[in-house]
Amino acid sequence: MLNLKTATALLALLSAFTSAYAGVATNQEIAQTYATHYMHQGQLEDAIDVLRQQITADPKDTSSEQLLGLIALERQIWSLAQRSFESVIRKTHGTDQQIARYYLAQSIVPQGKVDQAIQILAALRSDPFIGDSAHEAYDRLKSGSREFPLLSVTPESSWQAGIDLLAGYDSNVLLVADANLAAQTDTHTASPYTTIAGRWMRIQPRNANRSWMYGLNGSFTGYTVAEAKDFNTLSGAISFDSVPGQATLLARAVTHSYGMEFSGSYLNTSGYQFFNWTDSLRYRGLWRMSSTQQLDWELAIRYQKYSTASVSDTTLNDRSGPGLRPRLNYQARLGKGVFSTGLQYEQNFAIGTNYASRTWGVPVGYALPALFWKTTLSVNADFNSIAYAQSTTNRADNNYGGGVSLGRLIGKSFMLSSFYSYRRNSSNVDSAQYKKHSIALGASYVF
Repeated sequence: MLNLKTATALLALLSAFTSAYAGVATNQEIAQTYATHYMHQGQLEDAIDVLRQQITADPKDTSSEQLLGLIALERQIWSLAQRSFESVIRKTHGTDQQIARYYLAQSIVPQGKVDQAIQILAALRSDPFIGDSAHEAYDRLKSGSREFPLLSVTPESSWQAGIDLLAGYDSNVLLVADANLAAQTDTHTASPYTTIAGRWMRIQPRNANRSWMYGLNGSFTGYTVAEAKDFNTLSGAISFDSVPGQATLLARAVTHSYGMEFSGSYLNTSGYQFFNWTDSLRYRGLWRMSSTQQLDWELAIRYQKYSTASVSDTTLNDRSGPGLRPRLNYQARLGKGVFSTGLQYEQNFAIGTNYASRTWGVPVGYALPALFWKTTLSVNADFNSIAYAQSTTNRADNNYGGGVSLGRLIGKSFMLSSFYSYRRNSSNVDSAQYKKHSIALGASYVF
Protein backbone atom coordinates (compact mmCIF):
# COMPACT_ATOMS: atom_id res chain seq x y z
CA MET A 1 0.00 0.00 0.00
CA LEU A 2 1.27 3.48 -0.77
CA ASN A 3 2.58 5.29 2.28
CA LEU A 4 1.32 8.75 3.19
CA LYS A 5 4.39 10.52 1.89
CA THR A 6 4.19 9.12 -1.63
CA ALA A 7 0.39 9.37 -1.77
CA THR A 8 0.56 13.05 -0.85
CA ALA A 9 3.28 13.57 -3.45
CA LEU A 10 1.07 11.93 -6.07
CA LEU A 11 -1.78 14.27 -5.24
CA ALA A 12 0.46 17.32 -5.39
CA LEU A 13 1.90 16.21 -8.71
CA LEU A 14 -1.36 15.40 -10.44
CA SER A 15 -3.08 18.57 -9.23
CA ALA A 16 -0.61 20.51 -11.38
CA PHE A 17 -1.55 18.75 -14.61
CA THR A 18 -4.21 19.82 -17.09
CA SER A 19 -5.14 17.98 -20.26
CA ALA A 20 -3.84 19.57 -23.46
CA TYR A 21 -6.69 18.21 -25.51
CA ALA A 22 -9.92 16.67 -24.34
CA GLY A 23 -10.06 14.16 -27.21
CA VAL A 24 -6.60 12.84 -26.41
CA ALA A 25 -7.26 12.61 -22.70
CA THR A 26 -9.57 9.61 -23.04
CA ASN A 27 -6.82 6.99 -23.19
CA GLN A 28 -4.75 8.87 -20.64
CA GLU A 29 -7.62 9.15 -18.17
CA ILE A 30 -8.55 5.49 -18.55
CA ALA A 31 -4.96 4.36 -17.91
CA GLN A 32 -4.53 6.67 -14.93
CA THR A 33 -7.87 5.59 -13.46
CA TYR A 34 -6.69 1.96 -13.63
CA ALA A 35 -3.30 2.86 -12.17
CA THR A 36 -4.80 4.95 -9.37
CA HIS A 37 -7.12 2.10 -8.38
CA TYR A 38 -4.21 -0.36 -8.32
CA MET A 39 -2.20 2.06 -6.20
CA HIS A 40 -4.99 2.33 -3.64
CA GLN A 41 -5.12 -1.49 -3.55
CA GLY A 42 -1.35 -1.78 -3.13
CA GLN A 43 -1.00 -3.51 -6.53
CA LEU A 44 1.90 -1.37 -7.69
CA GLU A 45 3.22 -3.85 -10.27
CA ASP A 46 -0.18 -3.82 -12.01
CA ALA A 47 -0.17 -0.01 -11.93
CA ILE A 48 3.30 0.01 -13.54
CA ASP A 49 2.15 -2.38 -16.30
CA VAL A 50 -0.90 -0.24 -17.15
CA LEU A 51 1.15 2.94 -17.36
CA ARG A 52 3.89 1.30 -19.45
CA GLN A 53 1.28 0.17 -21.98
CA GLN A 54 -0.17 3.69 -22.14
CA ILE A 55 3.24 5.33 -22.59
CA THR A 56 4.14 2.86 -25.35
CA ALA A 57 0.87 3.70 -27.14
CA ASP A 58 1.30 7.46 -26.60
CA PRO A 59 4.93 8.49 -25.95
CA LYS A 60 3.79 12.12 -25.55
CA ASP A 61 1.69 11.30 -22.48
CA THR A 62 4.08 12.85 -19.96
CA SER A 63 1.64 12.86 -17.03
CA SER A 64 1.39 9.05 -17.15
CA GLU A 65 5.18 8.88 -17.43
CA GLN A 66 5.54 11.15 -14.41
CA LEU A 67 3.12 8.94 -12.48
CA LEU A 68 5.12 5.86 -13.50
CA GLY A 69 8.24 7.47 -12.06
CA LEU A 70 6.49 8.14 -8.74
CA ILE A 71 5.33 4.54 -8.45
CA ALA A 72 8.86 3.40 -9.23
CA LEU A 73 10.07 5.62 -6.37
CA GLU A 74 7.63 3.88 -4.02
CA ARG A 75 8.82 0.46 -5.22
CA GLN A 76 12.43 1.65 -4.91
CA ILE A 77 13.09 0.85 -8.57
CA TRP A 78 15.52 3.74 -8.76
CA SER A 79 16.70 3.25 -12.37
CA LEU A 80 13.11 3.15 -13.72
CA ALA A 81 12.22 6.25 -11.72
CA GLN A 82 15.29 8.08 -13.01
CA ARG A 83 14.58 7.17 -16.65
CA SER A 84 10.94 8.24 -16.32
CA PHE A 85 11.73 11.65 -14.85
CA GLU A 86 14.57 12.30 -17.33
CA SER A 87 12.17 11.53 -20.18
CA VAL A 88 9.54 13.91 -18.77
CA ILE A 89 12.17 16.65 -18.44
CA ARG A 90 13.06 16.29 -22.13
CA LYS A 91 9.42 16.46 -23.25
CA THR A 92 7.95 19.18 -21.03
CA HIS A 93 8.56 22.72 -19.85
CA GLY A 94 7.43 25.01 -17.06
CA THR A 95 6.10 23.62 -13.80
CA ASP A 96 5.71 20.07 -15.13
CA GLN A 97 9.40 20.01 -15.98
CA GLN A 98 10.41 21.47 -12.62
CA ILE A 99 8.37 18.86 -10.75
CA ALA A 100 10.13 16.14 -12.73
CA ARG A 101 13.51 17.66 -11.81
CA TYR A 102 12.59 17.55 -8.11
CA TYR A 103 11.69 13.87 -8.30
CA LEU A 104 14.74 13.14 -10.44
CA ALA A 105 16.87 14.45 -7.59
CA GLN A 106 14.98 12.20 -5.20
CA SER A 107 15.51 9.15 -7.43
CA ILE A 108 19.29 9.55 -7.83
CA VAL A 109 20.17 10.10 -4.14
CA PRO A 110 19.78 6.37 -3.29
CA GLN A 111 22.11 5.65 -6.24
CA GLY A 112 24.88 7.65 -4.58
CA LYS A 113 24.54 10.77 -6.75
CA VAL A 114 24.05 13.17 -3.86
CA ASP A 115 26.16 16.00 -5.31
CA GLN A 116 24.22 15.92 -8.57
CA ALA A 117 20.92 16.00 -6.62
CA ILE A 118 22.13 19.02 -4.64
CA GLN A 119 22.93 20.85 -7.89
CA ILE A 120 19.44 20.13 -9.22
CA LEU A 121 17.76 21.35 -6.03
CA ALA A 122 19.94 24.47 -5.88
CA ALA A 123 18.59 25.50 -9.29
CA LEU A 124 15.00 24.80 -8.19
CA ARG A 125 15.08 26.94 -5.03
CA SER A 126 13.98 30.05 -6.92
CA ASP A 127 11.03 28.36 -8.66
CA PRO A 128 7.79 30.17 -7.69
CA PHE A 129 5.74 26.97 -7.52
CA ILE A 130 7.98 24.33 -5.89
CA GLY A 131 10.80 26.53 -4.57
CA ASP A 132 9.90 26.10 -0.87
CA SER A 133 10.03 22.30 -1.07
CA ALA A 134 13.23 22.40 -3.13
CA HIS A 135 14.88 24.72 -0.60
CA GLU A 136 14.01 22.41 2.30
CA ALA A 137 15.26 19.34 0.41
CA TYR A 138 18.49 21.18 -0.46
CA ASP A 139 19.10 22.07 3.20
CA ARG A 140 18.44 18.48 4.30
CA LEU A 141 20.89 17.01 1.78
CA LYS A 142 23.55 19.55 2.73
CA SER A 143 23.14 18.60 6.39
CA GLY A 144 23.59 14.89 5.64
CA SER A 145 19.96 13.77 5.70
CA ARG A 146 18.64 11.69 2.79
CA GLU A 147 14.94 12.28 3.50
CA PHE A 148 13.02 14.48 1.05
CA PRO A 149 10.13 16.64 2.30
CA LEU A 150 6.63 16.31 0.91
CA LEU A 151 6.43 18.19 -2.36
CA SER A 152 4.12 21.18 -2.02
CA VAL A 153 3.02 22.68 -5.33
CA THR A 154 1.44 26.11 -5.43
CA PRO A 155 -1.62 25.56 -7.70
CA GLU A 156 -1.45 27.11 -11.16
CA SER A 157 -4.37 28.43 -13.11
CA SER A 158 -4.77 27.10 -16.64
CA TRP A 159 -6.87 27.81 -19.68
CA GLN A 160 -7.87 26.08 -22.89
CA ALA A 161 -9.45 27.40 -26.07
CA GLY A 162 -10.53 25.78 -29.29
CA ILE A 163 -12.22 26.38 -32.61
CA ASP A 164 -14.32 23.96 -34.68
CA LEU A 165 -15.39 24.08 -38.31
CA LEU A 166 -18.07 21.72 -39.60
CA ALA A 167 -19.48 21.33 -43.12
CA GLY A 168 -22.26 18.89 -43.91
CA TYR A 169 -25.68 18.10 -45.30
CA ASP A 170 -28.94 17.93 -43.32
CA SER A 171 -31.91 16.18 -44.93
CA ASN A 172 -34.41 17.93 -42.65
CA VAL A 173 -33.47 21.14 -40.83
CA LEU A 174 -35.01 21.34 -37.37
CA LEU A 175 -35.74 24.58 -35.56
CA VAL A 176 -33.78 23.82 -32.43
CA ALA A 177 -34.61 26.12 -29.55
CA ASP A 178 -32.26 24.31 -27.18
CA ALA A 179 -31.25 20.78 -26.23
CA ASN A 180 -34.84 20.03 -25.27
CA LEU A 181 -36.28 17.46 -27.71
CA ALA A 182 -39.79 18.75 -27.04
CA ALA A 183 -38.81 22.18 -28.42
CA GLN A 184 -37.72 20.98 -31.87
CA THR A 185 -39.84 21.75 -34.93
CA ASP A 186 -39.72 20.06 -38.32
CA THR A 187 -39.22 22.34 -41.39
CA HIS A 188 -39.27 19.73 -44.22
CA THR A 189 -36.29 21.58 -45.70
CA ALA A 190 -33.00 19.96 -46.74
CA SER A 191 -29.78 21.95 -47.03
CA PRO A 192 -26.00 21.87 -46.88
CA TYR A 193 -24.76 23.75 -43.84
CA THR A 194 -21.64 25.14 -42.24
CA THR A 195 -21.03 25.55 -38.52
CA ILE A 196 -18.23 27.50 -36.89
CA ALA A 197 -17.84 27.26 -33.13
CA GLY A 198 -15.43 28.50 -30.49
CA ARG A 199 -14.90 27.68 -26.84
CA TRP A 200 -12.79 28.86 -23.93
CA MET A 201 -12.30 27.41 -20.47
CA ARG A 202 -10.26 28.55 -17.47
CA ILE A 203 -9.52 26.57 -14.31
CA GLN A 204 -8.52 28.59 -11.26
CA PRO A 205 -7.47 26.37 -8.33
CA ARG A 206 -8.63 27.51 -4.90
CA ASN A 207 -6.45 24.82 -3.29
CA ALA A 208 -5.49 21.19 -4.01
CA ASN A 209 -9.07 20.07 -3.30
CA ARG A 210 -11.31 22.54 -5.18
CA SER A 211 -11.07 24.68 -8.30
CA TRP A 212 -13.21 27.27 -10.04
CA MET A 213 -13.96 26.50 -13.69
CA TYR A 214 -15.20 29.21 -16.07
CA GLY A 215 -16.47 28.47 -19.56
CA LEU A 216 -17.55 30.43 -22.63
CA ASN A 217 -18.71 29.02 -25.97
CA GLY A 218 -20.53 30.16 -29.07
CA SER A 219 -21.51 28.88 -32.51
CA PHE A 220 -23.11 29.95 -35.77
CA THR A 221 -24.82 27.61 -38.22
CA GLY A 222 -25.59 28.85 -41.72
CA TYR A 223 -27.60 27.04 -44.43
CA THR A 224 -26.98 27.51 -48.15
CA VAL A 225 -30.39 26.62 -49.62
CA ALA A 226 -32.52 29.74 -50.00
CA GLU A 227 -35.50 28.23 -48.17
CA ALA A 228 -33.26 27.34 -45.21
CA LYS A 229 -31.32 30.59 -44.81
CA ASP A 230 -34.01 31.90 -42.50
CA PHE A 231 -33.06 29.11 -40.09
CA ASN A 232 -29.49 30.33 -39.54
CA THR A 233 -28.87 30.09 -35.81
CA LEU A 234 -26.52 31.93 -33.45
CA SER A 235 -26.05 30.50 -29.97
CA GLY A 236 -23.75 30.85 -26.98
CA ALA A 237 -23.32 30.04 -23.29
CA ILE A 238 -21.45 31.20 -20.19
CA SER A 239 -20.83 28.80 -17.30
CA PHE A 240 -19.32 28.89 -13.83
CA ASP A 241 -18.65 25.78 -11.70
CA SER A 242 -16.90 24.69 -8.52
CA VAL A 243 -15.19 21.40 -9.36
CA PRO A 244 -13.04 18.93 -7.40
CA GLY A 245 -9.28 19.30 -7.70
CA GLN A 246 -7.06 16.41 -8.75
CA ALA A 247 -6.18 15.73 -5.11
CA THR A 248 -9.84 15.21 -4.27
CA LEU A 249 -10.36 13.04 -7.34
CA LEU A 250 -7.58 10.70 -6.26
CA ALA A 251 -8.33 10.67 -2.53
CA ARG A 252 -12.10 10.11 -2.69
CA ALA A 253 -14.29 7.58 -4.46
CA VAL A 254 -17.24 10.03 -4.57
CA THR A 255 -16.84 13.67 -5.63
CA HIS A 256 -19.23 16.56 -6.20
CA SER A 257 -19.40 19.74 -8.28
CA TYR A 258 -21.95 22.48 -8.67
CA GLY A 259 -22.43 25.60 -10.73
CA MET A 260 -24.60 27.53 -13.16
CA GLU A 261 -24.93 28.21 -16.87
CA PHE A 262 -26.59 30.97 -18.87
CA SER A 263 -27.24 30.18 -22.55
CA GLY A 264 -29.11 31.76 -25.42
CA SER A 265 -29.90 31.32 -29.11
CA TYR A 266 -31.39 33.40 -31.89
CA LEU A 267 -33.00 32.18 -35.10
CA ASN A 268 -32.57 34.60 -38.02
CA THR A 269 -35.89 34.35 -39.78
CA SER A 270 -38.63 36.74 -40.79
CA GLY A 271 -41.32 34.07 -40.85
CA TYR A 272 -40.65 32.37 -37.53
CA GLN A 273 -38.64 34.72 -35.37
CA PHE A 274 -37.67 33.57 -31.94
CA PHE A 275 -34.91 33.75 -29.45
CA ASN A 276 -34.55 31.94 -26.17
CA TRP A 277 -32.39 32.08 -23.11
CA THR A 278 -31.95 29.53 -20.36
CA ASP A 279 -30.55 29.96 -16.88
CA SER A 280 -29.59 26.71 -15.13
CA LEU A 281 -28.37 25.72 -11.69
CA ARG A 282 -26.74 22.29 -11.64
CA TYR A 283 -25.24 19.74 -9.30
CA ARG A 284 -23.05 16.86 -10.46
CA GLY A 285 -21.69 13.82 -8.66
CA LEU A 286 -19.22 11.09 -9.56
CA TRP A 287 -18.68 7.68 -7.94
CA ARG A 288 -15.65 5.66 -9.01
CA MET A 289 -16.99 2.20 -8.29
CA SER A 290 -13.82 0.36 -9.34
CA SER A 291 -10.88 0.67 -11.70
CA THR A 292 -13.18 -0.13 -14.64
CA GLN A 293 -16.55 1.33 -13.66
CA GLN A 294 -17.96 4.68 -12.64
CA LEU A 295 -21.37 6.21 -12.04
CA ASP A 296 -22.13 9.90 -12.48
CA TRP A 297 -25.30 11.90 -12.01
CA GLU A 298 -26.61 15.41 -12.52
CA LEU A 299 -29.55 17.50 -11.38
CA ALA A 300 -30.25 20.69 -13.32
CA ILE A 301 -32.96 23.20 -12.40
CA ARG A 302 -33.58 25.85 -15.03
CA TYR A 303 -35.80 28.56 -16.35
CA GLN A 304 -36.11 29.17 -20.09
CA LYS A 305 -37.64 32.16 -21.82
CA TYR A 306 -38.78 32.25 -25.45
CA SER A 307 -39.74 35.18 -27.63
CA THR A 308 -43.50 35.27 -28.05
CA ALA A 309 -43.58 37.78 -30.93
CA SER A 310 -44.94 35.20 -33.38
CA VAL A 311 -47.06 33.22 -30.88
CA SER A 312 -50.79 33.69 -31.53
CA ASP A 313 -51.99 32.14 -28.27
CA THR A 314 -49.48 32.22 -25.43
CA THR A 315 -51.78 30.20 -23.18
CA LEU A 316 -51.35 27.27 -25.55
CA ASN A 317 -48.03 27.84 -27.33
CA ASP A 318 -45.64 29.80 -25.10
CA ARG A 319 -42.64 27.52 -24.48
CA SER A 320 -41.32 29.65 -21.60
CA GLY A 321 -41.23 28.26 -18.07
CA PRO A 322 -39.17 26.38 -15.48
CA GLY A 323 -37.77 22.93 -16.02
CA LEU A 324 -36.13 20.04 -14.20
CA ARG A 325 -33.56 17.68 -15.73
CA PRO A 326 -32.01 14.85 -13.65
CA ARG A 327 -29.87 12.17 -15.25
CA LEU A 328 -27.87 9.09 -14.26
CA ASN A 329 -25.00 7.66 -16.35
CA TYR A 330 -23.05 4.41 -15.97
CA GLN A 331 -19.67 3.94 -17.66
CA ALA A 332 -17.47 0.84 -17.84
CA ARG A 333 -14.33 -0.33 -19.58
CA LEU A 334 -15.34 -2.91 -22.20
CA GLY A 335 -12.52 -4.44 -24.24
CA LYS A 336 -10.29 -1.60 -25.42
CA GLY A 337 -13.08 0.95 -25.29
CA VAL A 338 -15.62 2.50 -22.95
CA PHE A 339 -19.31 1.55 -22.82
CA SER A 340 -21.87 3.93 -21.35
CA THR A 341 -25.60 3.93 -20.73
CA GLY A 342 -27.98 5.68 -18.41
CA LEU A 343 -31.37 7.11 -17.66
CA GLN A 344 -32.48 10.71 -18.08
CA TYR A 345 -35.66 12.58 -17.28
CA GLU A 346 -36.87 16.03 -18.24
CA GLN A 347 -39.91 17.92 -16.99
CA ASN A 348 -40.83 21.18 -18.72
CA PHE A 349 -43.41 23.31 -16.92
CA ALA A 350 -44.08 25.49 -19.96
CA ILE A 351 -46.65 28.30 -19.74
CA GLY A 352 -48.25 27.08 -22.98
CA THR A 353 -50.01 23.81 -22.32
CA ASN A 354 -49.13 22.49 -25.79
CA TYR A 355 -45.44 22.51 -24.77
CA ALA A 356 -45.63 21.36 -21.15
CA SER A 357 -43.93 17.97 -21.46
CA ARG A 358 -42.39 15.03 -19.66
CA THR A 359 -39.53 13.08 -21.25
CA TRP A 360 -37.89 9.78 -20.33
CA GLY A 361 -34.74 8.80 -22.19
CA VAL A 362 -32.18 6.00 -22.37
CA PRO A 363 -28.83 6.76 -24.09
CA VAL A 364 -26.27 4.10 -25.05
CA GLY A 365 -22.75 4.66 -26.36
CA TYR A 366 -19.42 3.02 -27.05
CA ALA A 367 -16.13 4.83 -27.64
CA LEU A 368 -12.97 3.17 -28.90
CA PRO A 369 -10.25 5.76 -28.31
CA ALA A 370 -7.33 4.01 -30.04
CA LEU A 371 -8.68 2.27 -33.13
CA PHE A 372 -5.70 2.81 -35.44
CA TRP A 373 -3.37 5.68 -36.31
CA LYS A 374 -4.70 7.80 -33.40
CA THR A 375 -8.24 7.38 -34.73
CA THR A 376 -11.19 7.44 -32.32
CA LEU A 377 -14.46 5.64 -33.09
CA SER A 378 -17.68 6.59 -31.28
CA VAL A 379 -21.11 5.02 -31.69
CA ASN A 380 -24.22 6.24 -29.88
CA ALA A 381 -27.99 5.72 -29.82
CA ASP A 382 -30.88 6.91 -27.69
CA PHE A 383 -34.60 6.40 -27.20
CA ASN A 384 -36.92 9.03 -25.71
CA SER A 385 -40.59 8.92 -24.76
CA ILE A 386 -42.20 12.38 -24.66
CA ALA A 387 -45.69 13.05 -23.30
CA TYR A 388 -47.63 16.32 -23.69
CA ALA A 389 -50.40 15.43 -21.27
CA GLN A 390 -51.93 18.93 -21.20
CA SER A 391 -51.87 19.58 -24.97
CA THR A 392 -55.08 20.04 -26.92
CA THR A 393 -54.20 16.94 -28.97
CA ASN A 394 -52.97 14.83 -26.05
CA ARG A 395 -49.76 14.48 -28.04
CA ALA A 396 -47.33 11.62 -27.34
CA ASP A 397 -44.01 11.11 -29.17
CA ASN A 398 -41.34 8.45 -29.41
CA ASN A 399 -38.05 10.05 -30.47
CA TYR A 400 -35.04 7.92 -31.26
CA GLY A 401 -31.81 8.12 -33.17
CA GLY A 402 -28.15 7.30 -33.33
CA GLY A 403 -24.86 8.17 -34.92
CA VAL A 404 -21.28 7.24 -35.57
CA SER A 405 -18.16 9.40 -35.73
CA LEU A 406 -14.50 8.93 -36.59
CA GLY A 407 -11.80 11.31 -35.41
CA ARG A 408 -8.16 11.39 -36.51
CA LEU A 409 -5.68 13.26 -34.34
CA ILE A 410 -2.89 15.11 -36.13
CA GLY A 411 -0.16 16.26 -33.79
CA LYS A 412 -1.39 17.32 -30.36
CA SER A 413 -3.82 20.08 -31.30
CA PHE A 414 -5.50 19.34 -34.64
CA MET A 415 -8.23 16.79 -35.31
CA LEU A 416 -10.18 15.81 -38.43
CA SER A 417 -13.57 14.18 -37.92
CA SER A 418 -16.47 12.70 -39.85
CA PHE A 419 -20.03 12.24 -38.59
CA TYR A 420 -23.28 10.54 -39.54
CA SER A 421 -26.51 10.72 -37.54
CA TYR A 422 -30.12 9.67 -37.94
CA ARG A 423 -33.15 10.80 -35.94
CA ARG A 424 -36.84 10.00 -36.14
CA ASN A 425 -39.86 11.31 -34.25
CA SER A 426 -43.03 9.20 -34.22
CA SER A 427 -46.15 10.89 -32.91
CA ASN A 428 -49.92 10.52 -32.71
CA VAL A 429 -50.00 14.03 -34.23
CA ASP A 430 -49.21 13.73 -37.95
CA SER A 431 -47.63 17.19 -38.22
CA ALA A 432 -45.13 16.33 -35.45
CA GLN A 433 -43.70 13.29 -37.22
CA TYR A 434 -40.34 13.61 -38.94
CA LYS A 435 -37.10 11.85 -39.77
CA LYS A 436 -33.72 13.19 -40.75
CA HIS A 437 -30.22 12.19 -41.83
CA SER A 438 -27.14 14.29 -41.35
CA ILE A 439 -23.55 13.85 -42.53
CA ALA A 440 -20.62 16.15 -41.90
CA LEU A 441 -16.85 16.61 -42.00
CA GLY A 442 -15.16 18.65 -39.33
CA ALA A 443 -11.84 20.09 -38.23
CA SER A 444 -10.89 21.18 -34.70
CA TYR A 445 -7.90 23.01 -33.29
CA VAL A 446 -7.08 23.46 -29.62
CA PHE A 447 -4.81 26.22 -28.34
